[in-house]
Formats: sequence, structure tokens, C-alpha cells
Amino acid sequence: DAFFNDLPGSLRLQILLHLTRDLVDQVPLFKYASTALKNRLLMALKLQTYAPEDVILHEGEVGKEILFMSNGKADITSGEDGKVHGVLDAGDYFGHISFILRERRTATVRANTYCEIFILTSEDFKLIKKDYPEFSDVMKRLSSEKSGKISALVLEKIII
Repeated sequence: DAFFNDLPGSLRLQILLHLTRDLVDQVPLFKYASTALKNRLLMALKLQTYAPEDVILHEGEVGKEILFMSNGKADITSGEDGKVHGVLDAGDYFGHISFILRERRTATVRANTYCEIFILTSEDFKLIKKDYPEFSDVMKRLSSEKSGKISALVLEKIII
């Protein structure tokens, strides 16, 4: 991270564009963003890798980030019995419902396989929203095209 952060911004962006090309193709957020907004989002994302069985999001927490699954699979579970409500995989994004509504999560997300996840923090979200007015429109358009997976979860009162 230290080495990467010391690189000039244009070189960091080129590396990020290469590393995230699959993510950019799979996640609808990037489809609707202008090039400038897309580049700003990519520069803000933090990469986190999770091993199988690692908890990615905890039930009961209030969301402070939006997560974008680049690679891997993760279960959405809830309760003491760990009932599985669905599986997230490459191209899925999550955490936005709890984040936007400031509601506690009603489920846990646990890695099934090694997962590469890009994280957009609330601080970066606020800065980008302030600097790029189009970001609100992109988020609205994105939410109007919610994946069936997330809609089904919301109907089950599952917030992640």
C-alpha cells in the first residue's frame, strides 16, 4: 500500500484500471458513471482480500461502506442457526442498503472462497458525492435497477 500510494496519481490510475477491469465491466455503478467519476471512484476504492470463512460484514452493525465483489463467493446468513439467504459472487455489490438507510444489518456475509472486495468508505462516498453531482443520479439509476438478489433479500427483511 505504501509503495502504491507513493506512485504518481496517473500511474496509480492506470494500474487500478488494469486490476479492476473485470469489476468495472461487471458492476453497474461503473456503467453509468462518466470517465471522470469512474476514475475518481477507482482511486477511492480500497482492496481487501478475505479467506474462506472470514466474516466480511457482521449482523447488527450499521453500514459504513459499500462493497464490490471482484472475485469469489460469499454466503448471506442470519440468526443463531446461520440460515443461508443467498450467495454473493463476482460483480455483486452490497452494503449499500444499510449504509444509505443507516439501519443495522440483519445478516452476516461470510466468505465461501477467497474473495477480493473493493470497498468505498462513507468518507470517500461523501467527498465524491460533493465533488461529482452526477453521482447522486448514478446511484438513483443504479438503485432503480437493483439486482433481483438484493430485492429478494429486502423482501425477507434482510439488510446487508
